[in-house]
Amino acid sequence: MSGFIFYLICVSLFLYVPPEGFGAIAFLFLLPFVFFVIIGLNLPFFSTLFRRFTMSMNKKQNHALEHGTIYFLRKRFGNKIRVGGHAEKNGFRICGVSKKHDIIQAFDQFAKEFSQKNPELFISLRCGSNIVTSQGFGLILLSISTFALKIFESTGLIIALVLAANVAFYILLRKNLGNWIQAKA
Repeated sequence: MSGFIFYLICVSLFLYVPPEGFGAIAFLFLLPFVFFVIIGLNLPFFSTLFRRFTMSMNKKQNHALEHGTIYFLRKRFGNKIRVGGHAEKNGFRICGVSKKHDIIQAFDQFAKEFSQKNPELFISLRCGSNIVTSQGFGLILLSISTFALKIFESTGLIIALVLAANVAFYILLRKNLGNWIQAKA
């Protein structure tokens, strides 16, 4: 979310500060620094996007197995544990659970319910891909809006309305988009 907020501030300044005189000098001076900060804040988006498209089928399947196992661990322990995982080509790892038996039991429970094709087992709101997807969604949404607002030389009120709509779309759609991508991957 911090990447979206920083980019929103940068876009707002870019759209509201006049491009002549001091505004142009400040913009040209700060642009390289802002560019590197934006790339740095969104680096996880770009690297995950690359990895997602190059991820092997085995790793995708193991990622789903990881999510299912974590789902049942959270169902069993609730907020008592802080659990995470990482999928590999040959399997997956679970962190945050001290007993191997608990992980095996959660995986066995997942395997029993796997045949029901319950998407809740495979989709996790806490998955890193959801966070990265929302970051990328915000970046793309704001970039397209900024480009359109600059081309059509919009007024201050129109800019404010479009930026407010961007924030609303970001908040409303970021989790649903991440879940949709997880379901399709």
